[in-house]
Amino acid sequence: RTQNLENRIHQLEITARIIQQISAIQQLEPLLQQTTQLISDHFGHYHVGIFLLDENRQNAVLRAANSLVGKKHISDGDRVRVRDTSLISAAIENNEARISQKIATSLSLGNIKYPETLSELALPLRSEGVLLGALNIHSKETGVFSREDAIILQLLADQVALAIDNTILFQQTQENLTSSQRSFDQASLRAWQQYLQKAGELRERYDPNKVLPPNGKMTETSTSTI
Repeated sequence: RTQNLENRIHQLEITARIIQQISAIQQLEPLLQQTTQLISDHFGHYHVGIFLLDENRQNAVLRAANSLVGKKHISDGDRVRVRDTSLISAAIENNEARISQKIATSLSLGNIKYPETLSELALPLRSEGVLLGALNIHSKETGVFSREDAIILQLLADQVALAIDNTILFQQTQENLTSSQRSFDQASLRAWQQYLQKAGELRERYDPNKVLPPNGKMTETSTSTI
């Protein structure tokens, strides 16, 4: 019992360390990739993937993974329908963790796409009540994930979802600022062009003989001429 308590404390310390490391990342793709790598490194599971819901919220798209097989699936455009029989879909649809200790069951992708997987855990990614996708963790060992593990890893998944949400908001704000600056620059350019055009028209009207210098400054020569 004491050993079990020590393990839980260690897992909580690892969770806090991961959250601290990812909280400073302000770009979505690096955040997703770093998160999968940190979870794999610290918890010792060979594959960690992050699925995010698409715009229609009909599919969960694999956006990041630490393992080579996971990266291949990303290149292949791997996605899971929200309403199918996969473990990931069950976690998203029911908004709770799902564990598969025997990959032969119908609630798993592992026997098809991840042949080395013997245990799998899927956790909903949720931020302020909104589902963003799922955190998917695979192990090469059987019976690895317990309900206690799922509770602690769900705490981590919730913080990961919050970091994702904040990062998306930050990027959208930056894009809006860039767009506003671009619009301002374009408006300033148009105003300056209109001014130059108007100045040219005024010069043609009031200085047809081109007595005034081009830059509008009076010199001794031009003064004496006038």
